[in-house]
Amino acid sequence: MSPATTTNDVHIGDVGTEFVGEVQDRGVAFNPTGATKSQLLFKTPAGILLTRDANITTTGAGADQKWFLTYEVVQADSDAGLHVVRGRHYWQGYFEFAGGEKFHTAINSYLVDENLS
Repeated sequence: MSPATTTNDVHIGDVGTEFVGEVQDRGVAFNPTGATKSQLLFKTPAGILLTRDANITTTGAGADQKWFLTYEVVQADSDAGLHVVRGRHYWQGYFEFAGGEKFHTAINSYLVDENLS
């Protein structure tokens, strides 16, 4: 999954941050719409691992079509320990398919910053 981005800077306690990762296999767009499970895994500096169901979205058509794994952070994520401390956090996509295939994407990282108040 690359490139992977968030929609903005991430700060302690942020809710509504969207994570978007383009789904690729060796640099080529990969269509994961047949997946029976699509998730984003988050790991905090404290070692907390959160698994969240993610959406598959697409843009373009034909040879220009791209697929993305997306997730928007909600209050329950913060309550579970996501974005509660400053530091480097990690996220990774995960897919399962009906034939038993299971795939993880590359691991991406981002920084969570403090707030003034």
